[in-house]
Amino acid sequence: MVGGAYCRGLASDGRFAQDDGVKGRGGDILRPMGFPTVQEDELDGEGLELPTRFQQGEPGARPGIDLAELEGMPIPEVRVPITCIDYSEDRVETRHITDKDFEEFIKSRREPWVKVRWINVDGLNDPATIRALAIKYGFHPLAIEDLMSTGQRPKLESYTAEGGRPPYLFLIVRMIQLNEGKLEAEQISMFVGRQIVVTIQESPGDIWDPIRARIEKPASRLRELDASYLAYTLLDAIVDHCFPVLEHYGDHLEELEDLVLDRPDRHTIAGGAEVAYMEDADGFEVELVAPALGP
Repeated sequence: MVGGAYCRGLASDGRFAQDDGVKGRGGDILRPMGFPTVQEDELDGEGLELPTRFQQGEPGARPGIDLAELEGMPIPEVRVPITCIDYSEDRVETRHITDKDFEEFIKSRREPWVKVRWINVDGLNDPATIRALAIKYGFHPLAIEDLMSTGQRPKLESYTAEGGRPPYLFLIVRMIQLNEGKLEAEQISMFVGRQIVVTIQESPGDIWDPIRARIEKPASRLRELDASYLAYTLLDAIVDHCFPVLEHYGDHLEELEDLVLDRPDRHTIAGGAEVAYMEDADGFEVELVAPALGP
């Protein structure tokens, strides 16, 4: 396991270590590990493979994804869903941007009454949309590369005004949800400027409908404050949504513990659990075990 769990340690010759650990119930030596263990039959003699996120381009290649590269990527037949919410203290306007009005939307400027604009893009398979937004709002090539490469760890980057680009914050977070009892996680990329927030999701569907409803209310605090408060509210909702997920798996862990103690046989221990991985706020993987209590 990861994150303070105990697992069998490997000695330098590849055998299980038998000292400097904690003895478990079966007599095995358990030692605290910070990384997942590798079974002996998984070693093929050719070394370990790096995670996908470390294999992006040849060493020495130019970093980032520029506009020309986005232009050369395949374009889907149907544009990804895009919503734009403009609001101020006394007015709010929500639009669903379609193919027909996308070009006009990109060329247009915010109306004088708009205090905050929130653009949400549901999908990464439309590089033409990403390119248009990158031109309009000055996204940095490094930020474009990060948002197009899923599996990133949570991060925060501050981009200063440079080369005509306005200053903004760029964040990557993980949004987790339970879908039919299974844990799903997707990468959320967020650009935060003085009066604008752009969120780009991997796929449609999120946990932000209550925030959209709050924006519609005239007395909402969201309507009174700037774009940074909207960004804070979106992040706060993502963090708050983690707690029901943790409670769900905590309940199942208790059931699994009772099951293993009542029937400690090979079938119960080896086949009675499924392993799911999620990332905590610092980006470290947390291993959660949920029982498969089917017939």
